Amino acid sequence: MNLTRKFKFEHGITKVDSTAVQRNETLKDGTPVRIRQIQPNDKQLILLGMAHMSSQSRRNRFFSAISTLPDQILRDLTELDHDTRDAWIAVTGSMRFPHPVGVARYIRNRREPHIAEIALAVVDEFQGKGMGTLFADILREAARHRGISDFHAIVLADNKKILAMAQKYGATAQFRSSGQFEIRVAVKRSCDLH
Repeated sequence: MNLTRKFKFEHGITKVDSTAVQRNETLKDGTPVRIRQIQPNDKQLILLGMAHMSSQSRRNRFFSAISTLPDQILRDLTELDHDTRDAWIAVTGSMRFPHPVGVARYIRNRREPHIAEIALAVVDEFQGKGMGTLFADILREAARHRGISDFHAIVLADNKKILAMAQKYGATAQFRSSGQFEIRVAVKRSCDLH
């Protein structure tokens, strides 16, 4: 007997046992993915995803081609309150043998709690298939429900994919020293952006 209770949350998101939110989607190439809130037991899955990212993808996300995540960063990404810090993981494959597709997270600014820093990372083989857009939509939905009105991110100036995505969402980009842009974008309803 399965004791897991499921019920609708919003926009096709299913909440499982009132703690983990899950959403089933299909990438542009037809790959089915499950996107859900990250849980503390996802550490190994996240490390597996890192192992499948190229050094350039790791550099774009972490500003260094690190080969693995330090323990503190891994804890920060998986031990969340789902309010001031929330993160999502996308996987494909079976429930028993999931294959990581990517992660997205936000961290609320302590001094300005209506602003949150966001970050996305997608495994190379799934880049260009709409995963970043799905993550952006999910982060916006979560942020709106928690009173967050603006996102910001620091990105490398040569990260053309994320700069193009930010432009699609009406972000402003300000060049900073050391080859980085600070991106700011208002959190809007999904229908406002398509």
